[in-house]
Amino acid sequence: MIILDETNKKIDHILFIGDTHGENINIPHHIEKQTHIPQQDKKALIHVGDFGVGFQSYDTEMHSLDTLNTKLIEHNTTMYVVRGNHDNPEWFNGEFLFSNLVFLRDHTVLEFQRMGQDKRTKIYCNGGSISIDRSNRTEGRSYWKAEGFKELTPEQLLEIPTDLDCIVTHNRPLGLHPTVYNSSVLRWCVQDDKLDHDLKEEQLSLKKMFDSIRERNNSRNNIVHYFGHYHWSHKERIGDIAHITLSKHEVAEFREY
Repeated sequence: MIILDETNKKIDHILFIGDTHGENINIPHHIEKQTHIPQQDKKALIHVGDFGVGFQSYDTEMHSLDTLNTKLIEHNTTMYVVRGNHDNPEWFNGEFLFSNLVFLRDHTVLEFQRMGQDKRTKIYCNGGSISIDRSNRTEGRSYWKAEGFKELTPEQLLEIPTDLDCIVTHNRPLGLHPTVYNSSVLRWCVQDDKLDHDLKEEQLSLKKMFDSIRERNNSRNNIVHYFGHYHWSHKERIGDIAHITLSKHEVAEFREY
């Protein structure tokens, strides 16, 4: 597990944003729409995946990211990106460094110190998901075999802190809404005879992770789980975890539920 201690930044607000699919130059505009937040306030923005990195040439990608990084600096924002299925996993190996744009490795805990708060805010991040249309994509260019969520070992599960405030994934665990496939997923399952099995196994792996967290979590500690992937907004609570699905480009500010 990686512990990324960002407490020295003294953050005023922690925000989350849904899938952007490469339309990332508009992210500062979505921050501006949070009119209750003064521009001079320091913000941490966590992207729940499908940032859309790795689809362009390296030089084009770096130019776009450098431009975005400059805009994030102007907005007093540091953005942390969790891996989605529409992201090249190679960008999440810790080698690509920008001052205000961080590509998180899987199985990472972010720690922040929010202004006016005595307690640190701990956020567990673990990305990845399966593309339902993978059979129609080109491996290495628009699809990567390593795109899926990687099941954690028993030892890795025990590394996850018991005093979390948030969890960020790209996909959902088994049992969360939507609990059935829509017509689009069913059509892709006809073309890809392994898709149904792989989707269910991935959601089961995520469920095992959440079950482990619930078993060890103090019942008085409410956790908020943010994820994307489904391009719609939804909220539901299961036990001591509030699950919030973010639609494309949707921004939500962290608060205790």
